[in-house]
Formats: sequence, structure tokens, C-alpha cells
Amino acid sequence: MPSAAISRQLSPSPGCVIAHTPEFAVYTLERVVVLWWRTEVVVGGANAITTAFRKLVAEGSEPIGFLTIINADCDVRTPAPVRAAISKLLNTYDKTIGAAGIVYGAQGFKATVLRSVITAINLASRSSFPNRVFPDLHHGEQWLTQTLNSPDLAGDKLSSGIASMMEG
Repeated sequence: MPSAAISRQLSPSPGCVIAHTPEFAVYTLERVVVLWWRTEVVVGGANAITTAFRKLVAEGSEPIGFLTIINADCDVRTPAPVRAAISKLLNTYDKTIGAAGIVYGAQGFKATVLRSVITAINLASRSSFPNRVFPDLHHGEQWLTQTLNSPDLAGDKLSSGIASMMEG
């Protein structure tokens, strides 16, 4: 994992950056883990979300929401160690996750196919939590907040926190 990983408070939102590198960022806000694949999918991102889940579980923040954001120009090829680490995380925290959303905002046929493949994998995995794939961040955030039925994420708190993370 690149050494640029940091743990600091973001302002004005009460979130915490677990890691922020050129390839990815991982952020927690209230009881949501946000994974942002910026340029490529790397094992450091999988390790950072594991750290984020451990942090929220230790704080008693359950159920936990999980939102993955994939930049349109991100190299989405996923190496086997990353797939294994994320699979292990999802199995470990299956009963702890209240909802999981993936946002992939790229346009065109390739993006539609990728979103369909992700949806098929989610269905085949038989996760006990609801999960969906979205073509834009607004709908992903809205669905996650509603599905978690979380008053602590009311209004634009999740949107503001994610915007802070993406600016930082």
C-alpha cells in the first residue's frame, strides 16, 4: 500500500480518511465506509476498507453502509488478490453490512455491461444485505441513506462528506 495513507479528520463533515492515495481513497462517515477507486483497483484499497470496517465495528456503528465509487477512467481490471480480499471482507461482515452500493458513472455500452456484470455477481454472491449498482453518485447516495434508514445521514450529510473526501 502506498505510504500516502493518512488518518485525519475532514472539515466540516465528521468523517475520517482511512487512506488517500493516487489509486484510491477510503473514508468513513458516521456508519458508512466509502471506497473511491480513483485510477486503478489495488490491494491497498481492499486492505484500507478492512481497516475502515474494523474501526466502525469497534465503535458499535452497525449496520454499516458500504459505498464504492469508481471513476469513469479507472482501470477496473481487478487482480486476484484484490478479489480475494474483498470477498473475504464481504463474507466476514455480511451480517454487519446494512446496504452496499456501487457507483460507476462511465457512459456507453462498456459501462452498461460492467454495471450488469457487477449486478450479476452481487446476485450470485447471495449476500444477506441489499446491494445495487448506480450510474451516478446522487442516486447511489440517496439509495444508501434510505436503505439504511439512517437519521444520522439525513439531508445532504453523506453527499457533503463524500464531496469533502473527493476534494481532499
